[in-house]
Amino acid sequence: AENRPGGADIQGDDAVAATWSLLEHLVTSKEKKGETVLHRVTVSRLFSLGASLPPWLISGYKKRDAAELMRLYHGQGNLEAATNLAVEYLEAVMGKGGEYFGLEASLNVNSRPAWVPWTALDRLFLELSDNSGTPAYSKCLDRLDKTVERYLGTVERVSRDMVANRA
Repeated sequence: AENRPGGADIQGDDAVAATWSLLEHLVTSKEKKGETVLHRVTVSRLFSLGASLPPWLISGYKKRDAAELMRLYHGQGNLEAATNLAVEYLEAVMGKGGEYFGLEASLNVNSRPAWVPWTALDRLFLELSDNSGTPAYSKCLDRLDKTVERYLGTVERVSRDMVANRA
C-alpha cells in the first residue's frame, strides 16, 4: 500500500526525519495566505515540549507575522530570541534583510511605510529593563535600544527628505 501522509511523498533517513518532513510539508503547504494559525500552534506545541524551532518554521513565520513570533518568544520567556528577532526586523525595515521578512522595500522617501510592532517592543523593553541586573538581558536591552534609536533616526531623516521633496 502507498503511504502518502498529508498527500505528499515524505522521505527521511529515519522516522524522526520523516516526521519533521511531514510537519514541514503540512505547515508550509496547508497554511492559507495571510494566516498564521498552523505556524502559531506548531510553535506553541514545540515550546510546550521544550523543543527547538526548526529553521524552516522560523523563516516562514518571519515572512507571515514576525511580531507574533516575537510575542510567542517573549511569552515563553525567551527574551534573547525575542530581542534578536526585534533587532532583525527593525534592521530589515531599515534596508538590511527585508527579504527574510517579506518586506517589499526598505524605509526610504519613495517606499510605502512598514509597520513596526511598538506594543510588542514596549513590552519587551519593559521586561528587559526589569531584568537588566542579569548581564545577558542587560546586553539585549542595550542592543535593542541602540537599534530603535537608529531606526528613529532613519525615520526622522526620511521624513525630512519627504517634506523637502514635496516643497
